[in-house]
Amino acid sequence: MKKMFWPVPSTKKNVPKSKFKKGFGRNKEGGRFHCGTDILAKYGSNIIAIESGLIKNIFLFTYLELDQFNKYENTYAIAIQHEKGNYALYCELQKPKLKIGQKVKAGQLIGKVGRIFVHKPKHTMLHFEYHSKLPNSTTKWYKGKRPKSLLSSTKYLQCI
Repeated sequence: MKKMFWPVPSTKKNVPKSKFKKGFGRNKEGGRFHCGTDILAKYGSNIIAIESGLIKNIFLFTYLELDQFNKYENTYAIAIQHEKGNYALYCELQKPKLKIGQKVKAGQLIGKVGRIFVHKPKHTMLHFEYHSKLPNSTTKWYKGKRPKSLLSSTKYLQCI
């Protein structure tokens, strides 16, 4: 059996139900589709790889000019292709020290929880997404459109 880990070891496993406040698939202000599952965690909490895989992309996830709804701080996303070929996006992290092309093992430290909002310094979390294809970025998917490659992060996290 493949070894899998909860991505934020300092928090207890709690997968928000889909369509609820932190859950996958809910609609947000401006008609945006929520593409992931939010796992509340303290700023600086360790984030680990759920499964072994290969880092395929690292990109800026939130930034000041992102949208008209919030004042964001810079956070990053790490896209890891796991052994079954799907991609996990670990988002809203502090600037990562890993590199694209680097292999990671299940349970390996990949980053730390970042600070999302300038005006809400204690509102910190891991935003976790799961995809069948590698997305270039995820923060511009608005207007209620669900990306074709998007899989349910809720169902995936419940398997851990």
